[in-house]
Amino acid sequence: MKKMRIIKNILKSKLIVTLLYYFLRIFYDKEWITGKYFGEFNYDGFVWAIKSIPTRIFKRYPWPCSLRNEYGDSKCIHIHPSSLQCFQRRGCYFQAWKGRSISIGKDVYIANNVQIITRNHDVYNLDKHTGGGILLLQISVG
Repeated sequence: MKKMRIIKNILKSKLIVTLLYYFLRIFYDKEWITGKYFGEFNYDGFVWAIKSIPTRIFKRYPWPCSLRNEYGDSKCIHIHPSSLQCFQRRGCYFQAWKGRSISIGKDVYIANNVQIITRNHDVYNLDKHTGGGILLLQISVG
């Protein structure tokens, strides 16, 4: 308990927050390390961003995201920075391939093990795919 309180107090230091911000700018664009998860009272974003550095380096996803999820083409997945918690869950699958996009709006929550799939097989011809983009705006899924 005491160790956790010490760590939280260190994180609350303006100097540490500033250093973390500039360190994370090496890996992420500014838009992904600002907002409600990187603020004065919430430090979850810093933890997510640090844990996601391997994902950023090896899989090239532009936002902090968990290694425990699967993501399609990152160019087809659009998310508001206030919904970053969607990509920190376990077992989620965001399929966005071949121009089919997923857009996640402001303050959206998604539970563990949710799959958002933009394409499906044609019922009459399994060699063909069907489907279009998905738009999620300010809703909770799961």
